[in-house]
Amino acid sequence: MAEKRRIEKVVMADYASGIVRESDYVYFITYSGIDVAGFSDFRNKLVDVGVDCKVMKNSFIGLGLGNSDIELPDGFALTGDTAVVFGQGDPCPPAKVINDFGKTHECISFKAAVVDGSLVSAQQAQAVADLPSKEVLQAQLLGIMLAPAQNLLNLLNQSVAQFVGVIKAYQDKLEGQS
Repeated sequence: MAEKRRIEKVVMADYASGIVRESDYVYFITYSGIDVAGFSDFRNKLVDVGVDCKVMKNSFIGLGLGNSDIELPDGFALTGDTAVVFGQGDPCPPAKVINDFGKTHECISFKAAVVDGSLVSAQQAQAVADLPSKEVLQAQLLGIMLAPAQNLLNLLNQSVAQFVGVIKAYQDKLEGQS
């Protein structure tokens, strides 16, 4: 019986390691005090944005983080009830769901996160929730990059228009002299 429990622990630790290694982001959240219906509603909102949510023991999460390439601060440990929210792609939408749900259910909040292969604090995870989506950021960056080209084009168009105006005035002057 003891051997069976040991194998289950190894499998769960490997599963947690896989989540950390294969996901673009992992949010560790607290959910103490929420009822089953509320947590089910929370999971459904996460599914709507295409992410998974699993409740895991802190020891397995710690083993998963320890087996990854993520640098952990000395004495790092998760305590209390912990759910793991993870997925691929843009880390902002799930962070926004966690943040928004946490506003109406105070028992849901960030503990820590792994974003782009680095462990970040609850405050930094909260900052991710406050960012615009990846598409909005890309559009803003594109606008900033295109602004100088647009300004140059406007300047050239103005110069051409002024040059054409000068030629037209000269033509009118010559026609007036004849």
